[in-house]
Amino acid sequence: MYKSKLINILKTISNKELKKFNDYLMSPFFNKNEKVIKLFHELKPLAPNYDEQAVERTRIFPKIFGKEPFEEPKLRYVMADLTKLLENFLSYQQYQESEGGFYKNFFLLKAYVEKDLDKYFNSVWRLQEGALQKSVIRDNKHYFHQYLLDSEKYLFSSIRSNHISDEVRNKLSKSLIDNLDVFYISNKLKYICEFYNTGNVLSSDVSNPVLYEEIITYVESLAEPAPSIAIYYKILMTLVDSENEEHFNGFLQYLYGHTAFFTEDELYDIYTFGHNYCARKYNSGHINYLGKLFELYKISIEKKILLPKNVLAEQHYKNISQIALFLGEMEFAEDFIYKYRDYVRIDLRKNAFTYNLANLHFHKKDYNEAISLMQEVEFNDTYYHLDTKILLVRCYYELDELMPLFYAIDALKAFIKRNKHMSKFYKTNYLTNIKFLQKLARIRGSHKRTRDKALAKLKQELQESRAISSRWISEKIAELEADINKRG
Repeated sequence: MYKSKLINILKTISNKELKKFNDYLMSPFFNKNEKVIKLFHELKPLAPNYDEQAVERTRIFPKIFGKEPFEEPKLRYVMADLTKLLENFLSYQQYQESEGGFYKNFFLLKAYVEKDLDKYFNSVWRLQEGALQKSVIRDNKHYFHQYLLDSEKYLFSSIRSNHISDEVRNKLSKSLIDNLDVFYISNKLKYICEFYNTGNVLSSDVSNPVLYEEIITYVESLAEPAPSIAIYYKILMTLVDSENEEHFNGFLQYLYGHTAFFTEDELYDIYTFGHNYCARKYNSGHINYLGKLFELYKISIEKKILLPKNVLAEQHYKNISQIALFLGEMEFAEDFIYKYRDYVRIDLRKNAFTYNLANLHFHKKDYNEAISLMQEVEFNDTYYHLDTKILLVRCYYELDELMPLFYAIDALKAFIKRNKHMSKFYKTNYLTNIKFLQKLARIRGSHKRTRDKALAKLKQELQESRAISSRWISEKIAELEADINKRG
């Protein structure tokens, strides 16, 4: 039973939800099966871990069926019924709580039409229409909700045609079309942005989606597009014309001036596009974008945009601490690593904290402690794996342990070349970084008389490379040059 769908779902249910689910099960409206209730009452005290031995089928069966001989199919049927009720409960809970109760009222409108309760239909419609207009939010969901509301009113007016004038019906149909257009165009733009953005991260063949040119032409003809259209149009321009930095500046200016129009969930996506743009610019040699990325991250963490349901994504935790360390913001980085550790998902927390603490010790020049911590990091992500190994190589360099350094580099190159999921962009960046690390280590291990020319060549290659910008490698080159000049 431990590996069953039922237990896997129950592990995600909070204590508060378990109490609500208990009430749900006890209601004869939802459930009349006593054996299902018995099974749940046996499992509930075992939350949240549901020990494997405690949920063994042979131990649970007699609690449900008494002295009956063990028959697994019987227990399986009860488990299936409980699982279905649990799924229905989760669906019902989402229905009750989603979109500020919009869908409750939406389906209530449908019921009132069916029951010919015109007075109550109009009352609920006005209530929901007023709520939509009063809200400052103008994201794509707003326009979708307005469209759904208008569609119900239009259907109602068609059925009650003798009660509503043609003028009112025409006005309603115009509103319905306009809201549907805004919803469609803003959503289309959003997912075109996702499409192009994904093309920059994963291996994919990027080509223009259907109606791309028509939508762009239409949006550019609008004097004042809806906020949900304007923001994604501006994001799209940063993706298709990334060299023109005015697009990014325009995006930021619009975002800061229209933040109130978007929900936190929408802002999360919007800021992520901004983060990705800055990261790509930095990785292609625009050093100043690291500072811009840091400022964007600070704003999005301070406003809790990156903390949906009080959870900080492992990747954001890593990125923010790493960028702060790159920029020499040691105090901020250390405070952040400890302060936001408990916001990372519990199953990822230890690994994320350990890696970032190792990185902090590396920047504090405590290399042995950094290596010790890195040995505790588990590789559950391709880029975590690569970044940890590169950090390990740098530690070996700082400790002048060249033999393990070269072994680690060979393993890294083989791993990257075998990986089929990394885009060409990231493969090139990582392999270039490793190439420079390898050359740097070879120069350090060579005779001091031959270093001068080799360093000059490496320095020139690093400056000419647009695939990567590595401040650390530049610093190490400068240190070796200083050593040559000192001895010269």
